[in-house]
Amino acid sequence: MAKDMRIWIERLQQAGELRHVHRVVDPRTEMGALLWQSKERALMLDNIAGHPGWKTLGQGVANWRHAALAFDTTPDRLVATYAMRMRERVQPVRVAHGPVKDIALRGEKIDLLSFPLHLNCTRDGGPYITSGLCVTRDPDSGARNMAMYRLMVHDARHTGFMAAPNHHATQHRLRYEERGEPMPIAVIVGHHPAYYFAAATTVAYGDDEMALAGALLGEPVPLVACETVPLEVPADAEIVIEGYVLPGERRPEGPFSEFQDYYAGEVGPQPVLRVEAITMRRDRIYKSLQNGVHVEGNVYQEVPCSAQMYQTLTGAGGRLDIKNVVMRGANFGVVIQMTPRFPGEAMNVLASAIGGDPTHAKILIAVDEDIDPNDPMDVWWAVETRVNPADDVVIIPGVYVNHLDVSGRQIDVPGQATRPRIGSKMLIDATKPPTCFSAERASFERSRPMGFGGVRLEDFLEEK
Repeated sequence: MAKDMRIWIERLQQAGELRHVHRVVDPRTEMGALLWQSKERALMLDNIAGHPGWKTLGQGVANWRHAALAFDTTPDRLVATYAMRMRERVQPVRVAHGPVKDIALRGEKIDLLSFPLHLNCTRDGGPYITSGLCVTRDPDSGARNMAMYRLMVHDARHTGFMAAPNHHATQHRLRYEERGEPMPIAVIVGHHPAYYFAAATTVAYGDDEMALAGALLGEPVPLVACETVPLEVPADAEIVIEGYVLPGERRPEGPFSEFQDYYAGEVGPQPVLRVEAITMRRDRIYKSLQNGVHVEGNVYQEVPCSAQMYQTLTGAGGRLDIKNVVMRGANFGVVIQMTPRFPGEAMNVLASAIGGDPTHAKILIAVDEDIDPNDPMDVWWAVETRVNPADDVVIIPGVYVNHLDVSGRQIDVPGQATRPRIGSKMLIDATKPPTCFSAERASFERSRPMGFGGVRLEDFLEEK
């Protein structure tokens, strides 16, 4: 059986990682807060105020433990597992039909406002389809792209379409606009986490995220033709919205609470998506995605970014002993777990990591193999006890930082709509002395209680 959102829900249920909310939930005033608080387990909201017959899955991948479950691994092996799978591609296959075709709505039957849309945060300009995976094609080469973009719902048949200038879908849209033609688009709402991870992974222009999703799933994606646009979508999705991004048309869009917990922009004119059809499963489940730090939206960025940096560093040559790479928090902090062999090697690795991801990597910390990079308290202990700030901290000023990093200084660049930001980077070497200095390294060994690693508290408790 193909892996879809239903399979994933069953997996969460079997693992004890899914909680049901049977009380009525207001999607505008309550849903966001509930999703924000559920950082340990997924939520199935069974009763949405004003939307009879709908239920929604939120926090479907609430943390790295869930992400590891999706890829049949453990949190400490997640990055290496993802890096290995993302090297491969499994081409999708065409099928004639699928459950996403159970119901087809056109014309006056289309009503985006019937979806249980929730407000993410207090200053959002309106409800967004936050879980939409946007599928577009290059009008010249036919190259496909699947990614997540901002889709602010304007009315029953229209949304905004906000994608940064460097994003592949923006390049597609501009090529259509040059011809005076609308851009076909299909928006997938609700599927297995592998699709969301694939969509959040930065790949080369023309590299097909559907083939990447197949590699992450370990099986080809079954694609079915859309009803009204010349595109293909997964046959076992929950919901698909078909339409066109209209050339030259703009409407006010925003603001929107971004992944770093700030509003980095205000209201501005953005392209408009006109919906032509909606297809869905008969018993469809809506997928809600809360944005912000330490919630589902960020997990989809953290894992691919970590894996890509891990892949870059482990493939750099020089026999670097890289154990793990973890990008967490607001996606501007990176922890690199490694074993340094000689003085300066950890700092060299940190500097190399900046080049591997200049848009996200801002504060980078190197730790030794005895530090859990997924445990902020463990990492902070290493910084407190192994860092001499005069020797082990380097500040690099005057460099490009993420355009959503509000600590950076915005600058105007002629011909560029999005104002880039200039800031600085911090490199922190919190490793022990390198292995070539064995005596000094031994002095940094951690003290541990007697029986550590062999005695388990659970074995001594009467109630397990």
